[in-house]
Amino acid sequence: MCYTNAVKNTSLSNAAFLLYLGPLIAIGIAAILLKEKTSLLNGGLFFLTFFGFLFILEFKVSFNVSESEGYLWGFGSAMCYALYIVFNRNIPDEIPALTRSFYQLLFGAITMLPFLDASLFEVSMKDIYWLAAAGFFQGFLTLSLFVLAVKYLKAVEYGTISYFDPLVASLIGFFLYSENLTSLQFVGCAIVLSGGIVHVIVAQNKLNRLQ
Repeated sequence: MCYTNAVKNTSLSNAAFLLYLGPLIAIGIAAILLKEKTSLLNGGLFFLTFFGFLFILEFKVSFNVSESEGYLWGFGSAMCYALYIVFNRNIPDEIPALTRSFYQLLFGAITMLPFLDASLFEVSMKDIYWLAAAGFFQGFLTLSLFVLAVKYLKAVEYGTISYFDPLVASLIGFFLYSENLTSLQFVGCAIVLSGGIVHVIVAQNKLNRLQ
């Protein structure tokens, strides 16, 4: 809800930038509440991918007093994203990912009920198919994979991987919809991809040493 309102009241670049402050905020909250420690390498990789994300946005982040409402909604979306990461990190491991997803979607739906109006019944059958598809892929499937990832990754580790979202979105736009990517955006994609690959290699080497 916060992100949707942010998009309505400010530019998409501003809304995306504010939303993706969430992983950064989550690292700070996790350090305080969950006592998670961040190594210099993990911290460096996170900021590398964050910097690549800014390249993908082409640093098109502006601040205009007339869009202050959008900034507040955007910061609210970042805080919700951060708390979502931290709360899922704190759920006991013995609770299966699908069970977590079910209850989180259930409580999310219940929370939305007070905000519904008569427009709920104005959706055509053609739109129902798209809404169902989005609900499955962007709702259930995404949430389940997210819960599984956060179950095994620290906040800083998940934060590094999370910037693959704008990377994949940019590449899909380029290959499927023939959207142009500037040289700066290509560099940003390369930075994010490199940071993610290095992170996976480091994590695998660490796991091998433990075994």
